[in-house]
Amino acid sequence: MKHLLIAASILAMTAGVASAEITFSGSASAGVAKNGTSNGGSADPNTSGLSDDAFHSYSSFTLNVTASGQTDSGLSFGASTGISAGRSYGLASDDGFDVGGATLDDAEIWVSGDFGKLSFNSDNYDFFDDTNGGGDVKYDGTFGGFGVGLIADVDTGDASVSASYTVAGVSLSANADTYNLWNVSASYTMGSITATAATDESSNSSVELAYSANGISASAKYNTPSGAIDVAAGYASGPMSVNVSVDDVTDTAGNGFAMWTVTGGYDLGGGMSLEAGTNYTGDVMVGAKMSF
Repeated sequence: MKHLLIAASILAMTAGVASAEITFSGSASAGVAKNGTSNGGSADPNTSGLSDDAFHSYSSFTLNVTASGQTDSGLSFGASTGISAGRSYGLASDDGFDVGGATLDDAEIWVSGDFGKLSFNSDNYDFFDDTNGGGDVKYDGTFGGFGVGLIADVDTGDASVSASYTVAGVSLSANADTYNLWNVSASYTMGSITATAATDESSNSSVELAYSANGISASAKYNTPSGAIDVAAGYASGPMSVNVSVDDVTDTAGNGFAMWTVTGGYDLGGGMSLEAGTNYTGDVMVGAKMSF
């Protein structure tokens, strides 16, 4: 009888494990870089102490853990978090080296079904306006060509909503929040060309034309009321890729200058690639990135 009870317990435990899954993925980067401070570059954007126009090394590793399962009624549920260690580098005027060290991300918990996906991650969801943050609860749902989203900050009562619709090459989207910020956009794709128009609560509007085919990508964007024109181009052939972007902007003193960035990469296969780049602030980086 004792053996039967033990066998029954093992079968019950096995059945529970079979319905759940835990997966691991990771990424890493390493190389040498310098954070330039000319032409509007920040003196030390992340207070790393390494923004001195000199080369320094960087190396970082991130491990992502995801656990998922399914209820008897067909609901999916899960949790995820990440662990990061080392010092990373970002090629941007407001990025550069981070302070380094080890961090453990907050846990995101979610449940999904035909109704959509409901997620919880305390104070870690950015609102759809891409300006405010602090959201605790997030909902995403897709019903045919319609998409809806909601982010709520339980502590303050603030919220952000989004809606989208896609049909026959036409994509419409809008979002708004309790901070009186909103954005609307409309795009149309015909073959390799996409045209997009957008505006927001401050009448910051833009019209963009983009092309992508045969390894070539290019875009031009006109912004009002500033009159700035942003252009970008890229080319990928086999394992090699090159990207160039130029933002024609005006600084706070009214002086016009172009914010340009050039990056290149070479895919070695197996999840490893080489990368290099420079930009208008004097940033320079050469390194490798890996995915696992």
